[in-house]
Amino acid sequence: MTKNLSNQALSFDLDVLFKKYPQIDRNLLSEAFDLCKNKERALFMLRRIVNFRLSTKSILAAILFDVNPVKIRQIFGVEVLDLVTRNKAFINFYIPGNVKNDLEAKVVKMLIIYAKDLRVIFLAIISFIYLLRFEKNYFSKKEVANILRFIPLLCSRLNLWELKIEIEDLCLAILFPDQYQKIQIKLEKLKKERKVYMNYCIEILKNEFEKLGIKIKVSGRIKHIYSIYKKIEIKRIKFEKIYDLIALRIIVNDITECYLALSVVHSLWKPHFEKIKDYIAVPKPNNYQSLHTTVRGPENHYVEIQIRTQKMDYEATYGIAAHWDYAQNKRSKIKAEKEALWSKIFLDRQRKKGKIKFEDLQLIFDQKNLFVFTQKGDVVCLPKNASIIDLAFALNQKSAFNLKTCEINNHSKSLLSKLSNGDFVNLHYAKKHTIKKTWLNCVVTNKAKRKISQYFLKQ
Repeated sequence: MTKNLSNQALSFDLDVLFKKYPQIDRNLLSEAFDLCKNKERALFMLRRIVNFRLSTKSILAAILFDVNPVKIRQIFGVEVLDLVTRNKAFINFYIPGNVKNDLEAKVVKMLIIYAKDLRVIFLAIISFIYLLRFEKNYFSKKEVANILRFIPLLCSRLNLWELKIEIEDLCLAILFPDQYQKIQIKLEKLKKERKVYMNYCIEILKNEFEKLGIKIKVSGRIKHIYSIYKKIEIKRIKFEKIYDLIALRIIVNDITECYLALSVVHSLWKPHFEKIKDYIAVPKPNNYQSLHTTVRGPENHYVEIQIRTQKMDYEATYGIAAHWDYAQNKRSKIKAEKEALWSKIFLDRQRKKGKIKFEDLQLIFDQKNLFVFTQKGDVVCLPKNASIIDLAFALNQKSAFNLKTCEINNHSKSLLSKLSNGDFVNLHYAKKHTIKKTWLNCVVTNKAKRKISQYFLKQ
């Protein structure tokens, strides 16, 4: 991208941004863009996050991903630096290949850690999309496999369906390029034919609802490649035998019209009764709401149809971000909404469905434990009121004796400092022992107490 093109693109993106965020300092945002090295990525991040109602500082963090931390702190402040640091830690944490079998429990733990600031999750997910799309060699195939296992699940738990679909397709293209290309070519051949068919279905629906005096919006799409791949590979269905390649979405005014629309659709085309799902009466665990049905449409082809209100559609697109109100910066409101969401999603629903061991949830929610990040992106579980010294002994008992200084969330702190859930911690060590008896006064773990006591008994 040339410099002129970057400036033109930036000017356009900033105009869009300022309409949505009139309170943002344009000069500050321009300065952030000037400082970043990879301007294509910065523009991509800007375009993708603009509808997520993130804070000004989140937008700055999205741009400043490759800027020197000292400059970020000096010009934009510690909170922006913290967001940038956590974004990097989030990406590094998910890719090393240490994802255990219990993915659901892992997702819950990470969400609780980041419930302190969910903006980081959105920045990280968009960062994954950029790297998978434009820097395909950034991750190894093993790392991409872990991303495919984990990040779409995370997206679904946050009701971010559009992002989930995008990441699945991008991962598939890297992991199984031949299969991806075969499906893509077959879909391309059918594209014109399917588009004509899709428009025909949409026209029938519009005419029928117009007769009833009901205003609707109807859109359609071809199913995404990963969902087709799963049917071919897992269900062993030949591509030619996959009939529900088309999905339609009907948007109505209210819930009453959702059910009316469902009856209209079923009066037009015969439904596949096993495929009728009422996620309005019984929302999905992530609060997703919609009516789903699969019908035999014109020419006896299967068509998947979703019916929802405008509000439901917005929430399905932007997930939890649809509930945020960063424009007014009401932090207490945001915190209350997040706490309510976690309780509703994970305690009320997931426990009943049995996808997560209830003991795991108790471990997270009982306030007896906290989770912190190390500089390597590892997550360490410690008891409440644990200190930096407890963390040092949990990581490496021998190195802990040489603990010299530390930083918590990019702030220099005393070694006696207590940790909080979601803290990002850097530990620095000396070449010789620095251990002191006073350390005993601030540790809570048995391991730290025992090792410190044993050390001084030997002296």
